[in-house]
Amino acid sequence: MKNKKSIAMAMAAVSTLGAVAPAFADNVESRILVGNESVDVRLASGYTLKTVEGKTVVAREKIYNYNGVPNDRSKHTLKNEFKDCKILIEKLGTTPNKDVFVLGEKVTDTVSVSQETAKLNALNSEIATYVANGYTKEEKEIKGSITGNTYVPGNKVVTLKKGQDTKKVTFTNIDVLKDDASLTEVEQANALRKEVFGEDQLTAETNVNLEGKDYSRINELKYKIESNIAKFDIVKDETGAANKDLKVTLYKKGAKKVPANIVKEIVFENVAKVDNKLLVNIPQSNDFNNHWAKTQIVDAMLNGQVDASGSFRPQEGITRAEFAKVACTVFGITTNDTNTEPFNDVSKADWFYKYVAALYQKQATTANGNETQSVIQGDGENFRPNDKITRQEVAVIVAKLQSKEIKDTMVQVGTDSKGKPIMGHVDVATKFKDDSSIATWADESVAYLNTVKYATVEGKDKFVVEGDNGYFNPTQSITRAEALVMVQRAASVAIK
Repeated sequence: MKNKKSIAMAMAAVSTLGAVAPAFADNVESRILVGNESVDVRLASGYTLKTVEGKTVVAREKIYNYNGVPNDRSKHTLKNEFKDCKILIEKLGTTPNKDVFVLGEKVTDTVSVSQETAKLNALNSEIATYVANGYTKEEKEIKGSITGNTYVPGNKVVTLKKGQDTKKVTFTNIDVLKDDASLTEVEQANALRKEVFGEDQLTAETNVNLEGKDYSRINELKYKIESNIAKFDIVKDETGAANKDLKVTLYKKGAKKVPANIVKEIVFENVAKVDNKLLVNIPQSNDFNNHWAKTQIVDAMLNGQVDASGSFRPQEGITRAEFAKVACTVFGITTNDTNTEPFNDVSKADWFYKYVAALYQKQATTANGNETQSVIQGDGENFRPNDKITRQEVAVIVAKLQSKEIKDTMVQVGTDSKGKPIMGHVDVATKFKDDSSIATWADESVAYLNTVKYATVEGKDKFVVEGDNGYFNPTQSITRAEALVMVQRAASVAIK
């Protein structure tokens, strides 16, 4: 029995998935001979024959779990590997053990379907030309049949006659290629798939499990569909054992609903187990839609690294407290209320306490491993949580987190009145035009991040820190977008 109520309630939060409707309509109904008997057959377009142990006609025991009651068909459930198959032919015997089936499985190879569609269109065009030139057309459709343990797909023969001239055109596999799609629509589907999902070929996603704690892929798919909702027609179908899964098929808006036109197919497993608290909702009306860092901001929201909101304020400066949170969430640093920190202006009642304390407890070492230092230092007594953080301050923290090393070489520059050494920062040259403005305690970190490469989404290598037209602008407050992007870049190539 389908649990319609629970499924409907569970999927209410996943607003893009809409109402349930059949993903593929069965479009050919006929009768077919199996042995000496005639049985009803319903063939679905977009499916090909499923072979089980080398056979296309299979016994019930091969595809069903008997669940301890072999003689009660109502208690039998399809095995997982067949849950997305369609039963093309069902021949019931006097007992379940004598039942036989012919199964169809979904055609998901877009290239193959497109090629077959091209051939079909070419043949139809050729036939139309002959008819326009005075040929008569006769069609004879040969239904599929079972021979021994093999299912032979149906064919259609078109005979063209004009006087003594006779031509024949044979269409094979008509059980599968009953519908056609124009190549223009196929090409449009491929382009839309590339645009929205970044995928060149159609691959069905069948393991998007809603019964779990990691919703990153679910939220990514949800956002991509929602933010492009006007471009799609969405078809849904309950599927899987006990209809506990939801298959979502996306087509370009207005396209014919045939396999070759599918943009994306996703199976959301265990829809009744959806945890609404783990779903991320990013408003379509927001202040970063046209920002250069939109992709990075959305990615951070989908992964819970920053709050999902329509107001990210990407061009505003980020405070030291806000940056502490971003650094922890993006680098995956564990936070808790038991960590301690020494700053006079940070207390456990502050929302940012756990992030500041976590960064203070995070240690970096000198290159020789002889000394350690907390990732954040403050001014010795205060952290100044509400001050805007500068670009060079961010560089120092990010360099420590990425490399696990202190990028600040010290040398003795003298001795004090008691003969103890006075240490000073080594002045390290950077490649930036405003190198002289970079503090000596930060220049080594800046220079280091200007050599660390990360891979862009296009597959190109770029430096974590690149500056703006040759300038680093070290004392300038870093914007919220710039800070997030620098941390994301460094975390993607962090030394483990």
